[in-house]
Parts: sequence; structure tokens; C-alpha cells
Amino acid sequence: YQQYYSRALRKFNELATIKESEYELENRLWIAKCYLQLREFNKALRLLDQIKIDAAENEEEEVLKEVYKSKIGYLIYNEDYDEAVSAINEFLNTDIDDELRAEVLYETGLLYKLIEDFESAEKAFASVEEYSPTFEIDFSSQFEVAKLRRELGKVEESLTLFSDLKDQDKFS
Repeated sequence: YQQYYSRALRKFNELATIKESEYELENRLWIAKCYLQLREFNKALRLLDQIKIDAAENEEEEVLKEVYKSKIGYLIYNEDYDEAVSAINEFLNTDIDDELRAEVLYETGLLYKLIEDFESAEKAFASVEEYSPTFEIDFSSQFEVAKLRRELGKVEESLTLFSDLKDQDKFS
């Protein structure tokens, strides 16, 4: 319904009346997303928590990923950064592919930077390359590590990292 959330919510609620559907969890997820957009945060968060439990029990990995993304997005929007970091760490303990894990670690580093926990940010950015990051995420994380080392007073290490980035053909 292209940003007509109240109309979409009505349709998803109609679909919820169909019992034992294979799309029941996904439908509930979209109901929760509509609640978030309609600023009914308490309903949305309760529903997301229940969906997370049900998705884990039914091994619905895609739904579980979307639940975490929605909840983490809300927590960041609400500027509840400590809770967002906690939810991200919980998400990283689930079974996700390496590319997504690298992206989540990069975003975690940005979040740590925002709350000025530079050591944790550096660790998060540095661990990105252990997985399968996209070119952009790989470069950005290495660039952030070099900037953070400068911020932490490790100027020589920072210069070395910047020089290494410049010398690598893939980053030219």
C-alpha cells in the first residue's frame, strides 16, 4: 500500500484471520512494521518480541532477520543506542550469512563511534574483513579503523593503514 500504513494494516489483519497459513509469521511481521510506522511502538515491540520467539522455534531465518532489523532500526531511531548494541550482538549470534554479518559489524562500529566508544568501534570495524564484506563495506571499515587509530592517539599506525589502503590496487 505504498506508505498507506493504516490501509495496509487493515489488509494484514484480514489476512491474519486465515488460520494455519504458511505466511502467518510473515504477516504478523508486516503488522508489526505497520505499527512501527503508525507510531504504535508498544504494540509493535511486543509483537516483534513474540514473532522473534516463534520464528526461532520454527527456524524461520528470514523472518527472524527482518524482526531484528526492524527492532534495531526502531531502537536507533529512538536513540536507545545501548539497547540497540545489545540487540545487534544478539542478532550476530544468530545464523546469518557472512556478507550480512560484515555489514552488521560495520554498522555496529558506526554506532559505537556515535556513542564515543572508540575502542569497541575499532574492534567492530577491524572484524569486518574476517567475513565476506562487499567492496564498499571492506574499504569503509578499513578507512574507519585508520581514522579511529588516529583518534586514539596511534598516529603512526593510522598513517601506516592509510598508506596501505592507498597502495592496494583494489582501493585506488
